[in-house]
Amino acid sequence: MIIEPYAQRMFHEYAELAARVVQLHQYLNGQDQQRDIRERDYNALQEQLLVMARYAEILGTRLTDYFNDLDYTI
Repeated sequence: MIIEPYAQRMFHEYAELAARVVQLHQYLNGQDQQRDIRERDYNALQEQLLVMARYAEILGTRLTDYFNDLDYTI
């Protein structure tokens, strides 16, 4: 099975984005997050997290479609 370069790039982008989503989620749900940043910054980061998670979901769907469409026959 040969994975096309654009699909490899998409997978790497997805992996990096997923890691950033986890990091931001952990930060925002940490005990000291409210003391670290202003409320409007916290709210903006919450919105950013939602957008990042949606973007990761879209990339995941594209990857699933790509791998489902591959010909696995020898």
